[in-house]
Amino acid sequence: MVKNPEVKGPQFEHDCDSCLFLGRGVYDRDEKKISVDMYVCPGTSCTFIARCSSDGPDYFSRDVSWITKSFVTKDASHSEIWELAIKRCKERAPEVYEKVELFIEHHTLLKLMEKKEQRIQNKMKNLVAAIKEETDEAKKAVLDTALGNLLDADTTLFSAKCFIENDLSPF
Repeated sequence: MVKNPEVKGPQFEHDCDSCLFLGRGVYDRDEKKISVDMYVCPGTSCTFIARCSSDGPDYFSRDVSWITKSFVTKDASHSEIWELAIKRCKERAPEVYEKVELFIEHHTLLKLMEKKEQRIQNKMKNLVAAIKEETDEAKKAVLDTALGNLLDADTTLFSAKCFIENDLSPF
């Protein structure tokens, strides 16, 4: 669980002048509470950083694409410290948060497309089974046409998904 202690400045030294301080947080890591300073580096990859001490390599970080994807897909890597960092980014660095929003929209759209793709593929499987069982040739032809239409829709959706993943990436 992440706590949100309001503190004015960072508790640890950080060596990147480009980073924006987002505040402090407490991160539960392996049943151990770690006090961290949260930053966002608004460069090309828009990286979120949780600094654990003033020692240079004592931090962990994630790029915005990884963080937003873990939120949208609700996978196991989702972490409250990154959720707090994004919330603080929205409050304290709105110009950077615009990039974050693009990634959230990007991953949400891809997730919706994947769900639609699964539904189409399930319908295709059901149609294939129905075609195999159908004895009436006229009904078989109608089912076969429906299957062809679903195959076209699946191909179009797959192409659109590839385009969004590769060509419309926010960065």
